[in-house]
Amino acid sequence: MKNDTLIIYCCFIIFFFSCYSQKKEVDDNKLLNSMAEILNQSIPIYKEVYKEKGFYVSDKQPKNFFVYDLINIDDNLIKSPVNLKNGGIYHFSALHFRFSYSHIAVIIDGELKIFSFLNCDDKGDKIEDVISYLKKNFNLTNEVLNQVKNYRKYGVYYKVDSQEKLQCERGK
Repeated sequence: MKNDTLIIYCCFIIFFFSCYSQKKEVDDNKLLNSMAEILNQSIPIYKEVYKEKGFYVSDKQPKNFFVYDLINIDDNLIKSPVNLKNGGIYHFSALHFRFSYSHIAVIIDGELKIFSFLNCDDKGDKIEDVISYLKKNFNLTNEVLNQVKNYRKYGVYYKVDSQEKLQCERGK
């Protein structure tokens, strides 16, 4: 009788901890569509000037924007479907340089924490805000923190002409 109770108790403990430790699944399409919507809201003129559809997702692939993993920079394949991870840190932006306002998304329990317009001095968040948040909430290596600090190196941009400037830099 004691052994049966002990076995049941152990099974209950194992079940409880396995359920408790499971992290919320990441819904790639939902999060990618959220990123696309953030870009559409941030850059409404993009639809008018270039692409009627704006930023969107098809088969887990961003269209007219990129998503770059800042933790595993070697795993970035621009043409492949994006697989997002809990605890992941991602740089996302328009492909077209003129509208390439940088955003960083941190995924926590399947939800996005967004830092926006990082490369525009007069609007949005600062990279220092991102680093401070990450240091406070995650145990990251200096290498990863440096990759986050240098987020603009990790992305794909194209210019129509070599003199083209980021929209928030125009007139400077």
